[in-house]
Amino acid sequence: MRVQWLVILCVSVAFCFFAVVGAANGPACVAAQQESQESKQQEKSEQGDSKQQESAEQEETNKDKIQRAVQLASNDEFVKAIEIVEEVLKQDVENLRYQGLLLQLLSAQIDALIDEDRQSASPYMIRAAELVRDVAKSRENDTRLKSRLSSFIYQEASCYAIDGQREEAMATLAEAFEWGFDDLEQLTGDEDFDALKDSAEFKKFVDDQIVRIRRRLAEEAAEQFASFESYDFDIELADFDGETVKLEDYEGKVLIVDFWGTWCAPCIAEIPSFIKLKNEFGAERLDILGLTYESVGDETEQIERVKKLMEEKQVNYKCVFGDEDTMSQIPSFQGFPTTLFIDQTGKVRLQLVGQHSYYELEALVKELLKEKLSN
Repeated sequence: MRVQWLVILCVSVAFCFFAVVGAANGPACVAAQQESQESKQQEKSEQGDSKQQESAEQEETNKDKIQRAVQLASNDEFVKAIEIVEEVLKQDVENLRYQGLLLQLLSAQIDALIDEDRQSASPYMIRAAELVRDVAKSRENDTRLKSRLSSFIYQEASCYAIDGQREEAMATLAEAFEWGFDDLEQLTGDEDFDALKDSAEFKKFVDDQIVRIRRRLAEEAAEQFASFESYDFDIELADFDGETVKLEDYEGKVLIVDFWGTWCAPCIAEIPSFIKLKNEFGAERLDILGLTYESVGDETEQIERVKKLMEEKQVNYKCVFGDEDTMSQIPSFQGFPTTLFIDQTGKVRLQLVGQHSYYELEALVKELLKEKLSN
């Protein structure tokens, strides 16, 4: 390649020289220049074709490797699959498809190890955090993406905490929250951070995050209520003792209506938040009503199952069986849990789907209770 470039350079210089000193010949000089340009263009074209062919061959090779990695992953051979994708990424470091696949493989390997061998999972957690940082660099202004990936940074912090690297753990934990991680309930209940929880630094960090998160969620709550389009909703159901429960029974109160079931894991996980809300704001005219939907067993068995769970969880609010008529009032019901926030006038002010943190629910309750105080 070096020889070819030297030949081209010499020819070009020669033609330029003839063009200057032999200007009187005119057409001969122009012809020489044109021939030189055509030679250059042909050379560039040949080089371009060669590079394109090389790139196409490399891409085809990468595709074969990726297919092999996917096949290995389907057989739960995640370590080998990870090694292959890592090799491919070295040649194409900014390929988002390959980065996404590697992140999936790392997550699968972490899940495979986390319960039985937490220590062995740590290197994969740390590598996943490095990878999401690389992904985020190419999309610096995408805060939503960083928020979705923040749990990987949180996992890395837990690795450092278990390893006794306190400074690294706190620094990485702060980074995770900067990215948008805000599950304080997970953090405060996470055994991985037990070695840090008694430190003044950790306690201050948690307190600071609570203040920050509550401030942000209060703003978001106001926006959610403002943008929500209400709809007609009413309740008339029998409780487990045969007494009728109506929506009008809760007039003058802020009411949370929770559509749930004993078979629904996210529903069960959200119950402690409702219990805490009732304890915190029950005196301020907040109430909660659980509408449970059961399909297994006869009515007696269903009642016993619900009552048993309520006793185990120490549920402090009323639960009744929901029915299809009640559910059908919700436009495009998506699934369980579904939570309605109803104001003191009986108007549906917000509908949530899925499990939400205590602090999210708390912000919404406070916003509705604040309306009462301002009237």
